[in-house]
Amino acid sequence: MWTAIGQAFSMVFEPYTLMVMVAAAFYGLFVGAVPGLTATMATALLVPVTFFMPPIPAIAAMVTATAMAIFSGDIPGCLLIIPGTPASAAYTGPSGEKRRLYVAHFRRRLSKLVRRGMD
Repeated sequence: MWTAIGQAFSMVFEPYTLMVMVAAAFYGLFVGAVPGLTATMATALLVPVTFFMPPIPAIAAMVTATAMAIFSGDIPGCLLIIPGTPASAAYTGPSGEKRRLYVAHFRRRLSKLVRRGMD
């Protein structure tokens, strides 16, 4: 079991995979921060690019871009008072932009932990 875990970590933390993940994070940050573009659209636009990648970096890119797009979808709702998606509408308002952004980040992290605990 420990051998398999070690192999998995060595495959994920290869330099090429890490570079792909960083690029996908910036891509997801951009797509999520633009009002009207969603995480689903980010993943759909990324799929043709991943056809020419090895499987592990491709899956890492899609997961990273989706996670960043989901979180960064709250940025325009908090800072510009323009929610990009209906889920981000709760974070719009005239004051406390940083506080709402921190709350959005904490809520996303907490919901991921709860979902993983239910699996």
